[in-house]
Amino acid sequence: MISEGTLILIEDQDSDIQLFKEAAKELGFDNKVKICSSGEQALEYLKELGPKTFLILCDMNMPKMTGMELKRELENTSKMVSKTIPFVFFSTAQDEALLKEAYELGAHGYFLKGDSYEEYRDTLEVMINYWDRSFHPKED
Repeated sequence: MISEGTLILIEDQDSDIQLFKEAAKELGFDNKVKICSSGEQALEYLKELGPKTFLILCDMNMPKMTGMELKRELENTSKMVSKTIPFVFFSTAQDEALLKEAYELGAHGYFLKGDSYEEYRDTLEVMINYWDRSFHPKED
């Protein structure tokens, strides 16, 4: 069973958005998905975020506002997003310094997209299953 709620994908590359859609469909993930194509768009959407969010997946490398800058902004404005909503980086960046900084900022995970569709799909499946089976406090 997939948890109720919206999955928010923050991704600027059309090819990765399409990959996500194909993999999510193949995995039977039929939750609502909100796609934000920039950090700025995500920030505006997250300001209005309701309690029914399942997971936030964020690309690391985006123009204007990187995923790290977005996470930093969200952490500095704690009213925007509850810390009980998993914020996971889903990226191609394999930089140890970025990985450490992501966790220091409160990221709940950091996954690599992989080099093939199969790796991408398998990683997405692991993330969805992990957060689906995790218990989270109820929103107030």
